[in-house]
Amino acid sequence: MNKSLLSVLIVNALAAGYAHAEVAPSDTSNTFDQLVNVVTNVNGHVGVAYEIKETEYTWLDDPKGNFKEKHKENSYIDGFYNFNDLNVFGNYKITEITTLQSKANGKYQKSETTKYEITTNYRYVLSESLNTGLGYSLQYEDGYTLTPDNDKVNTTEAQHEFGTWLGYWNNEGQWGFYSDVAVGWKNSDKSQWGESDTDLFHVSFKPFMNLGKFFVAAELYYEDQQTESNKDFTERYIEPELAYSFGEGKRVFVKHRFSEKETKISHNNGKTDTYFENINKTTLGYQQTVGDNWWVSAEVELTREKHEANDVRTADKDSDNFKLFAQYRF
Repeated sequence: MNKSLLSVLIVNALAAGYAHAEVAPSDTSNTFDQLVNVVTNVNGHVGVAYEIKETEYTWLDDPKGNFKEKHKENSYIDGFYNFNDLNVFGNYKITEITTLQSKANGKYQKSETTKYEITTNYRYVLSESLNTGLGYSLQYEDGYTLTPDNDKVNTTEAQHEFGTWLGYWNNEGQWGFYSDVAVGWKNSDKSQWGESDTDLFHVSFKPFMNLGKFFVAAELYYEDQQTESNKDFTERYIEPELAYSFGEGKRVFVKHRFSEKETKISHNNGKTDTYFENINKTTLGYQQTVGDNWWVSAEVELTREKHEANDVRTADKDSDNFKLFAQYRF
């Protein structure tokens, strides 16, 4: 049993509701002990993350040519919790995001955003090998953008999702799969730039297998977003993955994503503009446990984004992305 500070805080937050719903009031001497045992039987991790991404591309409407964009993310807290006796688990995360877009003429546009994320899931065990459940996630962003003309645009965005999943693991054969489906909506307010409401849907399927020290997997993903401002967006990709474990808690992996994106913008005159993007993204990573409780990881992402000839918004993009993670497991 782990009675960490986090566990104690969770006990204080959930005590009243759980005691009312699950604990019989006849034996008050054991009620609190039962509650503490249930709620403090929790494991998970807390950690931090850092990410920096640099992109070079051309905005074809700008005669001066190339743009450079630097994107930074600092996650001050990045955690996972799992209440073993309640079959409840989820994630929580707070991230500061800075994006600086510089033009060839020296002007720039800067965005500062704070992003809050939380997910809560209830697991239902169907058998020793099969489980499912229901989940809810919230992403909320609050920030601003300084334009090249030094105008400040305040921005907020809230995204809600409800989903379900199905997971299977065959211990004898060392193989399994994970599949999920979710629906949701997104409300975006960019003050003088306007507001928008978006309905979204996504589904994924990922089979995986252990082959000795090797791990192989392939994720299939599809997403559809429909914005009330006559904009439709779809994305589909396949992402094979190969990993190798060695030594004491060491692991290296490589993933490559083949992605297709399509954007349709409808106009009042009945005309529809359609844009296509083909994306190839390679991820190289290294993970290692440190002692009994710590885990660290580093990843490098190399992305090539190619636009079809009819896309007059931007030309091809090249991005380099570097990520660092550190987590304490309890």
